[in-house]
Amino acid sequence: MPKLREWLPLFQRHRFCSKCQLSVEFTGAPPDNPSETLIKKIAGNRRTVSIHWLEEHIADALYYAELRHSAGVNDIGLWGSAVFGKESAKVVAEMRPEFGVIRDKDNCA
Repeated sequence: MPKLREWLPLFQRHRFCSKCQLSVEFTGAPPDNPSETLIKKIAGNRRTVSIHWLEEHIADALYYAELRHSAGVNDIGLWGSAVFGKESAKVVAEMRPEFGVIRDKDNCA
């Protein structure tokens, strides 16, 4: 099983690809780090999610967490959750293969 960090460049290249079929398939293993805990909280009981959907929801969660910590003072509210695009990719990259695997359904690489 390839490490998810190897998928990060592919993920970043296809972040805005409308035909991209990258998805995360969860194995059912419990979260073992803060990134996996956040992903599990967002994904809930889903077995598979679109990488674009997951990235968007992670960015939203990070954005709202920063707003709760008074980041609005730093004008983060003007930019929205798009500010956290790279951070959301890092969260996905920190996921262990035992927790979830990135699949390329359409081989869009």
